Amino acid sequence: MRALIRAVLLGSLGGVALSVPAQGLEPSPAASAAADSLQPSGVKLSGRMSLRMTRLRDGVSDGGTVSFELSGTEHRGRLSLQSAVGTLVANAQWDARGAQVTTPQGTTAAANLDEVSRQLLGAQALPLAALMSWLQGQPWPGAEVRLVSGGFEQLGWHVRLTSWHESVVTAHRPPPPDNPGGVEVMVRALVDRPTDAPRTP
Repeated sequence: MRALIRAVLLGSLGGVALSVPAQGLEPSPAASAAADSLQPSGVKLSGRMSLRMTRLRDGVSDGGTVSFELSGTEHRGRLSLQSAVGTLVANAQWDARGAQVTTPQGTTAAANLDEVSRQLLGAQALPLAALMSWLQGQPWPGAEVRLVSGGFEQLGWHVRLTSWHESVVTAHRPPPPDNPGGVEVMVRALVDRPTDAPRTP
């Protein structure tokens, strides 16, 4: 299963790192719309997400792009991934009893959100619970956070909101200090605006 997901992810990533002037955290129309959309059942988000993994020891890099739909909360929710041509890549759903990940090859069980992420993305797993908050331009309340110019740092990731006015979030995770030549991960997400949200000129 992991090989199937990675086969899609490794197909089409271009450059995803952003180079823009740093700015402080500030709300945008998309941020307000996302906050207004929160219901007791959780969040509902969609968009496109690019992932790049670079092995700093030799500069070898790969990655890819998927469309996503993410809804619910970290305790009960659903994630759907599609390829660039609209083919279903995977569905994941979770609740208090555990989780399931379904691909065209079948369905497997997962114990929690971390395991869901590992099944979908391999060793370079994203913290899906935190991602729900990050995609709304906010730190996750479940872990310590350090505010920095243009974003924040959390769970070993550097989350940048310098293009949040365009509904873009980038997250960068350097290799661990004990393995400086290891894998660097860069994620760029373009979050769809609600149809009634005003657009930045």
